[in-house]
Amino acid sequence: MAGNIGADSVQDAAAEVEAAIKNHNPVDMELLLIDLNRELHHVLKGVDEYMERGGEAAAKILPPGNLETLRKKLLELQPHLHRRKPRQAREILGEINSYSWPEEHLEDLKNITQGVEKYDFSEAENMASRLETALADLIERRALDE
Repeated sequence: MAGNIGADSVQDAAAEVEAAIKNHNPVDMELLLIDLNRELHHVLKGVDEYMERGGEAAAKILPPGNLETLRKKLLELQPHLHRRKPRQAREILGEINSYSWPEEHLEDLKNITQGVEKYDFSEAENMASRLETALADLIERRALDE
């Protein structure tokens, strides 16, 4: 359910707890539960703030993006990642994230954004390049099918 409300950090922390339980690994359990509790606290605080405002900050419905646009934006992004330019990279990522994308690309886009936020530009550049290549192949295949 956490993924349904955009609480990916809660979902990730819960998955780590679940994995520890399945693997009978009680050693890390206390730390994992502390992490899960912290992430839940952040989400619940956000829900409380939302409710205090009367729900006025309703979730935006983003317009759907098309894959050609995403590919172009990734090509535009890559030189900024290569030159380690966070401001320019964030601007382009902001444009990319102003659209909704197919589910199969969301994790890659999230990882690219996190790479920029963590100043891990080489990893973000590699991920952007891989996604751009995959999109180019997908676009080409779709064109051949038409």
